[in-house]
Amino acid sequence: MHLKSYVFLAAAAAVLLQPAFSQKTPGSNLPAGFQPTPQFISGKVVVDDGTPPPDSVVIERLCRGNSHTEGHTDARGAFGFEMGHDDMVTSAADTGAAILNPNAVIVSSDPGANLNSPYRECELRANLPGYRSDVVSLATYRADGNTDIGTIILHKMGDVEGRVISANTAGAPKNAAREYDKGMDALKKGKGDDASKAFAKATELYPAFAAAWFELGKLQAGQFQTDAAHKSFTTAVASEPKFLNPYLQLSQLAFKAKNWQELATISGQALKLDPFDYPDLFYLNGLAHYGLKEMDAAETSFRATQKLDTTNHYPKTHQYLAGILVQKKELTAAVQELSDYLKLAPDAPDIAAIRRQLRQLQDAARTMGK
Repeated sequence: MHLKSYVFLAAAAAVLLQPAFSQKTPGSNLPAGFQPTPQFISGKVVVDDGTPPPDSVVIERLCRGNSHTEGHTDARGAFGFEMGHDDMVTSAADTGAAILNPNAVIVSSDPGANLNSPYRECELRANLPGYRSDVVSLATYRADGNTDIGTIILHKMGDVEGRVISANTAGAPKNAAREYDKGMDALKKGKGDDASKAFAKATELYPAFAAAWFELGKLQAGQFQTDAAHKSFTTAVASEPKFLNPYLQLSQLAFKAKNWQELATISGQALKLDPFDYPDLFYLNGLAHYGLKEMDAAETSFRATQKLDTTNHYPKTHQYLAGILVQKKELTAAVQELSDYLKLAPDAPDIAAIRRQLRQLQDAARTMGK
């Protein structure tokens, strides 16, 4: 190889491998002025064989990759809720199951999209561990129209240990359960302070109340009480190790703090509980190993992200993989990854620099091939 190519490879690896951890945090990708008016919506969830789900299913609204828990199905798979009723309480960073998407590039191409709707770049999905959910676009949803959004289909992927609904809630004493219910009711009414007091009381009465610790932690995180939130989520994990939601929130906190070791540990524990449903967790796990300069582990997690990310919410994985492959001198594969990034994120702020890097990388690959 020519000396010039060696020089380029060193420079390219330095640029592409430099962790780009200045991405926006969860919620910052929401449209400006995103303050949805509560609107009723209904539908049902079924497994792809036509049967009702085997357990209660969490219904989530995703807007530009950020997830917000809206409600749950009944025993027959039906659901109905007032969409957006507590956005102002739990904050735009509520992550129910998907933590963040700092690089989402989502533009509705639906010709029937209601451009005046705050939900035009949103979709609904069902969350049940071990199942992959189809999504229903809300681009055409109109508050004055039919409130039934139809059926969401679940596809069985494998057996998992983790749960998105706390199992030990049923064991709560009646007085603790009453406080928890008061807290959830206060959330629906937009009374965050009252909700915090009720959840705190519930945990005092029942220290193993994982769901109450989780809800309390979300409110604390929304008020930037990071240490308190971390303690609440950690206590929820200790109280119920298979309850996934606290792991997700702890991963978010670790990402914001750039605590790569904690992020690698927490996200890794969650992925052992459920390796099928969370491309966002694999993405975070990849970022953690990337920050720790554990490139083989980062590559494994980024490739798992791509496998599960059927809607291409995480185009940045291609850029990270390109940097890793340059370091390994696998230039042809690196060219493909960087090309894929350009296709999936044509409006990314760093697009001009990436195009230049791609041209240089293509030249180096051709030189190496001679």
